[in-house]
Amino acid sequence: MVVDLKDIRELLEREVVARFDHRDLVADTPYFEKEVPTPENFARLLHRLLAAVLPPGQLDRTRLYQDPDHWVDVLSPRAAA
Repeated sequence: MVVDLKDIRELLEREVVARFDHRDLVADTPYFEKEVPTPENFARLLHRLLAAVLPPGQLDRTRLYQDPDHWVDVLSPRAAA
């Protein structure tokens, strides 16, 4: 499937940057009221948010980098099989 990178950039701006950039994940967002904002939990949240706005089957995985040597991958159910 071909995707225009401009569309992806706009989607990430709206769904991720606008919600989380320069915000305290606990105090400034409703997402971590009941769980700790670990990289694993944050990556799962990002994956759920993106999967909800992308066409079915288009999101394979979400990778969140903590630093260049440490990251978290969240795979879509189809990709994990």
